[in-house]
Amino acid sequence: LIVEQERETFLKMHPVLWEKYPGEYIAIHGGKLIDHDADRSALFARIDQQYPDEFVLMRRVEAQPEIVYQFRSPRLIQAP
Repeated sequence: LIVEQERETFLKMHPVLWEKYPGEYIAIHGGKLIDHDADRSALFARIDQQYPDEFVLMRRVEAQPEIVYQFRSPRLIQAP
């Protein structure tokens, strides 16, 4: 449930995030942007120190807010 709430916050904030932080990593907690960094490891280290036992959504800000995967469904053909 918390994961979904933070994901929804990310989706709502995406246009502003893309404008301000394209290609950077962001951290969302409690429905708010709490940090950002171009270096994923540096961001993770700060978040891990400040919120050690809490869920924090960390994602890279891409042009599209969600990656959509499309799979073709295999067709089974019965042999004659």
